Amino acid sequence: MKVFAILNRKGGTGKTTTAVNLAAALAIKGKKTLLIDADPQANASLSVGVLATKGMHSLGKLLLQEIKIRETIYPTYHENLKVIPSIENLAKLDPILINTPNSETLIKRALEDVEKEYEYVIIDCPPYVGIINLSVLFASQNVIIPLRNDFLSLEGLAQVTNVIDRVSSKINADLKIGGVLITMYDDRDKIIDVGRFSSLLFPTAIRYDRILSEAPKYGKPIFGYAENSPGAEDYRKFADEFLARFP
Repeated sequence: MKVFAILNRKGGTGKTTTAVNLAAALAIKGKKTLLIDADPQANASLSVGVLATKGMHSLGKLLLQEIKIRETIYPTYHENLKVIPSIENLAKLDPILINTPNSETLIKRALEDVEKEYEYVIIDCPPYVGIINLSVLFASQNVIIPLRNDFLSLEGLAQVTNVIDRVSSKINADLKIGGVLITMYDDRDKIIDVGRFSSLLFPTAIRYDRILSEAPKYGKPIFGYAENSPGAEDYRKFADEFLARFP
């Protein structure tokens, strides 16, 4: 089972869109995939048709060790794609978890119970650094960084890499940057120079496509909403490159 964190500390980079559509593309290609929504906004959950309600068995209850992981897993529109939803009060758990022994290991230990059931785990991370993100990064082998195609986004890349460097040096030596994905690309523009990370850049850039932002309203990834759109075409290509890099 391969575990990937989708992370960027800057908003508007297509983080959730990438997590959802990568997970969906993998499922369509026959891969047993688990999407974990670790962002309190719960947008990834909504984007696969799972409305996180107050009484729902969510990631929060799992982190509080009130329930087992299988109780938090819900079906989606595709048989190969399952989701662990988030809920708004997830952001309030950090002060509780900080006093929980070995809290950074919670997600990794939970995933061990289902490691033979899924080939890929895709985790939509919160944009801030806290105990939940540390737990995600402790459980992950690779981080995929969506990066908007503009100069200011390079600051976000620097912030993320600093976090990854700290985590890999202190709690998860196996963690590394698995790739950088350019998003919201206008093909009239040049791809920004990502410097030392150029070798990690995925060949496909995700073009700006307003339909990508419409699909979540209908509880579907782009493939279930507009499968012939530019966004769907780009995420299919990206998924092919992802699988070639992480077979």
